[in-house]
Amino acid sequence: MPVSNFLKAYEYVNRVKQFKTKEVVAQIRADLEKQPFHEFEVAQLGNLCPEDADEAKALVPSLALPNIDGQPRDIDSASLTEVLQQICDSRQFD
Repeated sequence: MPVSNFLKAYEYVNRVKQFKTKEVVAQIRADLEKQPFHEFEVAQLGNLCPEDADEAKALVPSLALPNIDGQPRDIDSASLTEVLQQICDSRQFD
């Protein structure tokens, strides 16, 4: 009997999930939303979990832009790395 697509998806998600609980995910999202990131950047950083600012800017090139939609942003590498470190500290390693 073949495994249903739902079960395959469920098994995959459980294999690759990086955070243990919904509360941890909500806290990470809240922390990212406090920064001058766009929604897309918040989603990418939360999903990709880069380890430092250089990796984040390589994966999400818009982070390196001085402004988006005409709005200036102040995202320095040290602040970005600090936020990313908080995300890394929240990850689960089973």
